Amino acid sequence: MKGDAGAQATTTGDPSRATTNLKTRWGAAIIARIQRQKRPPRGGGRGTVRLNISVSTKGRLIAVSLAQSSGHAAIDQAALGAVRKARLPRSPKAISPGNYSFTFRMVFTD
Repeated sequence: MKGDAGAQATTTGDPSRATTNLKTRWGAAIIARIQRQKRPPRGGGRGTVRLNISVSTKGRLIAVSLAQSSGHAAIDQAALGAVRKARLPRSPKAISPGNYSFTFRMVFTD
């Protein structure tokens, strides 16, 4: 997910668009926190993992799973470990309480 380069959110009377924008920003913040916890597995390795996560609006990890394996168990476990270690941010207050799902890639290079 990409940042907004300082752009300000404006609403045009469509609350669902504003909510989608907030969810996108929240998702980017979650992924950034997870990426900071990424550590290469012992012995290194290369691969890309696709992860599914479910997060509560309070910032609690509900579930994490592999959407697509890298083909290397150590890399997959390192990716899952990064998610479990991360301290996830709460959602913006305008987002309805509940659990939300995000899917993203994590790339490991030697």
